[in-house]
Amino acid sequence: MQCTLKDNSDYHGLGLINVQHIAEKYGGYLYINATNKKFETFVMLPYETM
Repeated sequence: MQCTLKDNSDYHGLGLINVQHIAEKYGGYLYINATNKKFETFVMLPYETM
């Protein structure tokens, strides 16, 4: 995962780790891509029909 370039880096970057843990807890995943000044995230979670 990329590190933040923001000031006070101790206070940035923890949110995506929490999202990843929650996604994995429910059988999904988090995809992160940061290239060419573009930042993308995809969260995939399973969907169960009744």
